[in-house]
Amino acid sequence: DQQNIQGTVDIEDNSLAFDNRFYFSVSTAERIRVLAIGKAKGTYLERIFDSDEFDWKRQEINQLDFGQLPRQNLVILDELYQISPALQSALVEFRQEGGSIVVIPAENIGRNTYNQLLSSLGRIKLEELRRDTLRLDQIRYRHPLYQGVFRQEVSDFDSPETRLYYPLKPATEAALLLENESPFAISSERLTVFASPLQTAYGDFSLSPLIVPTFYNLGKQSIRLPELYVRMGNQQRIDVPITATQDQVLQLESGAFQYIPQQRAYPNRTELILNEDLDQAALFTIRTGQEELGSLAINYPLSESKQNWVPRTNAEQNLTLDSLLQQWESENNKTEFWKWAVVLALLFLLIEMGIQKWIK
Repeated sequence: DQQNIQGTVDIEDNSLAFDNRFYFSVSTAERIRVLAIGKAKGTYLERIFDSDEFDWKRQEINQLDFGQLPRQNLVILDELYQISPALQSALVEFRQEGGSIVVIPAENIGRNTYNQLLSSLGRIKLEELRRDTLRLDQIRYRHPLYQGVFRQEVSDFDSPETRLYYPLKPATEAALLLENESPFAISSERLTVFASPLQTAYGDFSLSPLIVPTFYNLGKQSIRLPELYVRMGNQQRIDVPITATQDQVLQLESGAFQYIPQQRAYPNRTELILNEDLDQAALFTIRTGQEELGSLAINYPLSESKQNWVPRTNAEQNLTLDSLLQQWESENNKTEFWKWAVVLALLFLLIEMGIQKWIK
């Protein structure tokens, strides 16, 4: 059963009259659906995805139920030797409908069938197999695949090895690099391709701690489930793991306030788009009719809380204690000069009057 935990954090301060409440929400949403196609070559995928967060399934290629593909969030091609035209067509449609795909090649593959699929999905290309023992030497820490994984760059991590690999082109979207600068994994736009088989006969990446955040994030990023909170603006997109019908409308409710976001239905999810016309921060319930589908915490953007001070003039910016003392002393000197001028004027007047009397 889905459980929603909603809460607020309030700051009580007379000087904070706006944006002093923070909303958060935790939902135990439906599990992310992951399907591996191919015979198991190890247990590393099962260890990562066979959990409460994922609905994990594996089907061998000769027993594949094509009707299950559209309902998945992530499909993993696990060391297939060939990719049939029927499977290629189904995977292209699956990706067009918002699904994510991971490609792990086998040792001896029909490279043309792989490249036919990859060319239909993007620009990635597998070149001829090379047999060489190379270390996985570089992690692209800023790659979206590793967002939130590393607090800082690690220079002395235990580098796994591969004994064979297919050079991947282009390298611009590489998440992992071998020591010869050839990509070990390229990930972009819901497509991830590895350069070598991952079973232990060909390398030890499947035994490396790095495999856990790599495949875990591939699973989590295959659908944008509601997070702890979101902020208004920038067209926030959220996935709800239901297939909405054409007449089914999803809306956000908070008390008497209702908001109907843009929505787009896919076979495996419904995408909600929060536009800039949403101007109410609150704890919302995602609802369709009388059915509750989850919860969402929306907060004001950080820009709303910025303190915009009146800009100072140049004179105010250059104001220091020394300049104040100099200014005060200068003003006093000006006052002294006026006093002496008045005294001298009176003195000259008295002298003139005395001379006039003496002449008479």
